[in-house]
Amino acid sequence: MENNIPPSSLPNGRLRYFDLIELGDLRECLGVQRTDELLTVFAEALPLYLSSLSEAAARSDLTTVVDVVHTLRGTATSLACAGLAFPCDVVRVACERNDVSMCRLAVNILGLAEAQVLAEVQTVRMQPDTIRSFRADRGATAAQANCSAP
Repeated sequence: MENNIPPSSLPNGRLRYFDLIELGDLRECLGVQRTDELLTVFAEALPLYLSSLSEAAARSDLTTVVDVVHTLRGTATSLACAGLAFPCDVVRVACERNDVSMCRLAVNILGLAEAQVLAEVQTVRMQPDTIRSFRADRGATAAQANCSAP
């Protein structure tokens, strides 16, 4: 699945799920190649996470839903895909309230993000220079003081 929308043409220079500044910081710390490898693994794992969530929600297995959504949220946030944090939090809260119907609905809504997130992975992997220039326009970040590219 490919989406060739340059990030700079999006409102506020942002993608819907990925944060360009955080992604730039990650690339600066890990390097472009390693970051892209991690994004590829994330893109491959996302459908598995979402399938596990759907199956567990269908069984009303809220413990498994909480475990999987916690892992998904942490992985996404670590890879600058912070836009998945809120939908993951909605799933978690529904589970904490033992609201199976709300949990199933929230998992379904989270699943709707899959295609867009996967398209954005392709976009950010294909356009590191656009992200680099976006970050330069925004000024220095804290990561510049803490990391150096390999």
